[in-house]
Order: sequence, then structure tokens, then C-alpha cells
Amino acid sequence: MKNSKLLYPLSLLILITQAHADGGSGSNSSATCSGVVACPAGQTGEISFTYRLAYYDRINCPSITSEVQSRLRSGQTDEDVRYYLHKQTGYYGENITISRGCVESGPTYQSTNTETQNLNCPLTHPSGVWTQSRTYQLWSDGSHRDVSNWSDLTNTCTIISVGREAETQSLTCPASLPNGIWTQTRTFDLWSDGTKTNFTPWSDTANTCAAALQSMQSEYRIVSCAIGEIGSVREKQTYEAWTDGSMRNYSGWVEVSSTCKPVPTQTTETKDGVQEETCDSYNGTTQGTYSGTVYKYGTYTTTYSATAKITDTKFEITSIDFTSCVAQITDIMQEIDEVACPVGQIGTIQRYRVKAQNSLGQASYPYGAEWMVSNNNCASTQADTQPAANADAIPDGLLSNISVTSSSLQNGEEFSKYLNSLSATNWATSERHKLIVNVDDLSSGKYSASKIGSAISKFQSVVGAGNSYIEIALPKTIDRYVGHGGITAKAVEEKTVILKGVSFDGGNATLRYVELGNKIIEKPQPKEIVINVIPKSLGLNGVFSN
Repeated sequence: MKNSKLLYPLSLLILITQAHADGGSGSNSSATCSGVVACPAGQTGEISFTYRLAYYDRINCPSITSEVQSRLRSGQTDEDVRYYLHKQTGYYGENITISRGCVESGPTYQSTNTETQNLNCPLTHPSGVWTQSRTYQLWSDGSHRDVSNWSDLTNTCTIISVGREAETQSLTCPASLPNGIWTQTRTFDLWSDGTKTNFTPWSDTANTCAAALQSMQSEYRIVSCAIGEIGSVREKQTYEAWTDGSMRNYSGWVEVSSTCKPVPTQTTETKDGVQEETCDSYNGTTQGTYSGTVYKYGTYTTTYSATAKITDTKFEITSIDFTSCVAQITDIMQEIDEVACPVGQIGTIQRYRVKAQNSLGQASYPYGAEWMVSNNNCASTQADTQPAANADAIPDGLLSNISVTSSSLQNGEEFSKYLNSLSATNWATSERHKLIVNVDDLSSGKYSASKIGSAISKFQSVVGAGNSYIEIALPKTIDRYVGHGGITAKAVEEKTVILKGVSFDGGNATLRYVELGNKIIEKPQPKEIVINVIPKSLGLNGVFSN
């Protein structure tokens, strides 16, 4: 059969050629024809072919039949294809070439899918659910491509408690207690993943650690001899030194050597000394009769007796000092008297002094027996005057010895009106004029320095500052200074404050007094206070005190 296929084209060609040669008309022509056929399913590319077609009077290449296309796709040999191609054309095709460019195209992508899996929780986390998913591409051949990693959708796997467990440890005994064993235990919660929690503190299950004997030691000391002996005794004792630092099993002190010998009777010490005794005890009187202390000066002599083996100390008095003994004052009072003024003056001088009586009934003057002036109202025989407010006559000479009290200057206006009348008439003189201001009470709240200063200032402005002479007479009794310092009405009544003196420096009064504290005087306390009499801000000059 195969041979017949080969022979048929050849014979046909021969016949055609012959026919053309014999009876054909026109000119001979040829054409080169080509075609393309798609590869079979499952392959890519194409099958191409060319051939030379010799014919008479033909213009177009013949169409390729489906049979030829099928045979090209089916994979038949080029020889078989040429046979059918020649058969289709009806002519002999020359130089037929076939080019097969088909290759296997492989499977094609279909879709992207998701798949899941259920896993068992691991033994370390046995409680819960574990689900995973992943994606992949599905291809036409059923294969899975581009598969992703599994990822958790749900994972509630957790650990669970296995139970309460215990563990032990062995420790080395400390160096101070080297003998024995030492073990400890503790409990904890064990979990399925092997973790341990809620540990209890380590506690001893066995501890027989004990100190060990380290060495034997000795110590020495020096002690005094027995009473009645001089010298010293050297003693020794042994003991065990243990690893915990303790010293045990002392042997007790044992004498090693001694230099003791008896002490003879002798005086061991002599020193000066003083003994004190209350004045009441020394005089044998009741307590409170005297104040002060009796001092007994002498010598302390210490003697040792070899027979009695004891020492004895005696005090030998060499002198006694009882000068500090003072009978206690049981009462104190002021003595008051009054004397006449010097010749040519009228008035009186009042005086006082302090008298004390002690526990022995003896009288004394603790601040001196001299009289102190408490009030002096002496004045010249020319009567002091308080000017009348509406005096008609204008003075034509000395305005001497105008005497006013501080309370009248503060509480009345007569003196001020009088000075106003003088000022209104422009009265002036070159003579000296004297104003006596008797300060009758400097107690707190009863004296106004500003008012007194204003009155004096006005007096000077009327008569002339250079012509004025101002005398301030200060109180001489303590009751006129109540409210200043420690001077109270009660202290004045109980006579626990006593005036010592008062001075004036042009603006202030300096008061000196004594504060007794109580009737039984031990040591009076001197006090000093300053009281403003005339404000210094006024700048007044020519003001003096009697």
C-alpha cells in the first residue's frame, strides 16, 4: 500500500506532464504556496508548510482541506502529508516542506481556593481548639500551586495545672557550723508546659549543722591582792574556742604567780576639804530662822589599820565661816517723817526709809538708815500762783514761780487761756521767767507727755525760749509710778517694791527701784525703767528737774 502511494503521485505527475506536453495550450507557470495550521489541543505554536505548484493557466493556490489539516495535527509523517496534499491539488507539488512549531502548553490556572485543617492542641497546652487555613491555586491538571503557609484561624490552646509539686535542695553547712547536714524543701504549682509558679519559701527539713571545736586557748590576768596586802597576783585559765566564735568550758582562774605581802598600819591619804551646814542647823534654830550656809574648812585624813584590815577617814576642822548667816526678815515697812523747808521757803519735805525686822526680833535698815525724800513742795515765800484765765492786767515784769500741776495742765484750759491773752497783746520782756510743773502722778494712763509738752512749748513761745526756765518736779513715792515695769498696785500695797531714786535728763525720767519679791528677803533685785515725760520730738530746751 505504501509503495502504491508513492507511485501514484509520480504516475499522476507523469500523466499531467504528459497531458500538458501533448495537448495543453498556453504557457507553462508555477507558484509557491504556503499555509499555517494550528497545533492540536494541549499544544501551543503552529504548523507551517510551503510547496511549489506547477500548473497551466492557474492563478490561486488551492485551499487546504480539513483532511490535510487533520493529518498535519495528528502527527502523521511528512511523507503521508505530502501525499494528501498532492492529492488535494490534483497536481504534483514540488519541494514540499513542513515546519512543526508545536510544544506542549501544560495545564492552565482555574481558581484560588482556601482549605482548613483541625489540629490537636499540643501536650504542653492541651485545653482548647486549634484550627488553621491556607490558600492555593487550582490548575486544569488538578494540581495545587502557590500554596500559602498555614495560619491560625482559632487557637485557644492553653496550659493546664498539673498539680502541686515539691522540690528539695541540699545546702552546705556554714563555716561557723561545719558539722551536720542541711536540706530544705518548697512547694510550687506545676503546669502542663513545664512552668512552675507560686513557690513557697524554702523551709528546713533537716538542719543538724553544729559548731566544731577549733582549738584550746589560754588567757591571763592581773588581780589585786587580798585586803590588807599589797602587790598583785597573776592568774591563768584555759577554754575551748569553737568555730561559731563561742568560748566554752572555762577551766576557772588558777594562780600562776604572786607578789602579795601584808600592808602595815599607815596613813594612806591626806587632803584639804570643806563641809557645809545650814545656818539653822549650826545655830540649833528652827528652819527659816536664818538664811545662808556655814562652811567648815579642814583636812580629810585616811588611815589603814593592819590589825582590822580596814581604812578609816576622819575630818579635822581648822576654821569655820558663818559670815553668810543672816537672820531672815519677817516684816518690812516704810518709816515716814516730815521736816520743815529751809529758811526763806514755805512748805514741807516728806521723807521715808525702809525698816526690816528679822526672825530674831532685831530691827535693821537693809537700804541704809538715811532718809530719802518722797515729796518736796518747798517754795519761796512769794506764793506760787495759778494764773487766772481772764486776768485783765498785763504783767510788766518777772513772771516768776508760776507753779502748776501736771493734772491741771491736762484737765483744764485756764493756763492755756492765760497764755493766749498774753500772746494776743504781743507782750514780751527780756527778763527770765520760771514755770514749775509739779508732776503729781506718772502712773500709766494718768499722765500725758504730749499735753504737758504742748503747754511748756506754748509758754516758751510767749515769753521767749531764751527767757524761760522750766522746772519739772517728779513724784518721790513709788505709788505714783504704778503700771511701769513691775510696779503694780498690789506690789505697792504689799511693800514689795521700794523707790530708790528718780532722775530727769530733759525728756525722760529714769526710775530706780528695788523688787523684794516677798517679805523674807534673801537678795533684793535692783530695777531701772525709763518713762517719757516730754516728747523729744518737740525739741524743747531749758527744761530741768529739782
